[in-house]
Amino acid sequence: MICPTIQKDIVEACAKETTKATIEDLDGDYFGILVDESKDVSHQEQMALILRYVNKSGMVIERFLGIVHVLLLTNELNKVLQKKDQDIVNAMGLLDLSKKRLQMMREDEWDSMMDGVSLFCGKHGISIPKMNEGYSNGKSKRKRSIISYLHHFRVEVFYAVIDLALQELNNRFDVVTSDLLLGMASLSPVDSFANFHKDRIMKLAEYYPSEFGDKELREHNFQLDDFIVYAQKCDSKFLTLKGIKDLARVMIETKLDQTWSLVYLLVKLTLIIPVATASVKRAFSSMKYIKNDLCNRMDEDLLNI
Repeated sequence: MICPTIQKDIVEACAKETTKATIEDLDGDYFGILVDESKDVSHQEQMALILRYVNKSGMVIERFLGIVHVLLLTNELNKVLQKKDQDIVNAMGLLDLSKKRLQMMREDEWDSMMDGVSLFCGKHGISIPKMNEGYSNGKSKRKRSIISYLHHFRVEVFYAVIDLALQELNNRFDVVTSDLLLGMASLSPVDSFANFHKDRIMKLAEYYPSEFGDKELREHNFQLDDFIVYAQKCDSKFLTLKGIKDLARVMIETKLDQTWSLVYLLVKLTLIIPVATASVKRAFSSMKYIKNDLCNRMDEDLLNI
């Protein structure tokens, strides 16, 4: 039992049985692959892979698949989705507000900003260049610039900074990402489905054309109408749910996954959207305990079995 070769054989046998049990539990159903980055104790970047699916009891299951070392990866979306479901709508609202405020600043607030700058500079004895004079970058005072200070500060600084901020927001939260986030939040049962929004849920379903064709979308539309009335007014079980995971579990327990099969299908697909959750973070953090200073020679092949 203390022989390294025997120990590895035992670990490999356990891994095969675990994999077999996971495949049987999955039973050919939908699943997602979650990927996240975490440093081990040797300060090497490692990418952990997690299998995420909803089992036959409506429970969200996450199983560790393996790790590989990679370059640093970041995903700000993970941080947003780790918030409570009802916070997503607020977050997306603030995102939209931020974009509009930046655009308003770009279009209308240059003069007011310059007034504020002038007051600040005057108060602290800071000289302000004449805006209509040629801009000097300090390299050559003999050569007169073809652009003015006004153009430099307004176009090359003020507009440029705002445009970069807007571009960053648009890159990180494009139309698809926004639709996914808002659709997920609209399915949340928190506060008796306070964030329910049928159009957003239908838009979410459209991103799964293999499961929701034209016929299924029409049927899904009708099912949503019946489901939300039942959940809000006919069954108290739905009034105290804390998240989409609870919704899936209760629908299975009450057999409503069969009555409103397309609603349950979208709930299930939402639950396996590949974004990091708290339980995934715990799995990644566990790698630091498994691959510690004493076991730092352990390679990925052993960890992956």
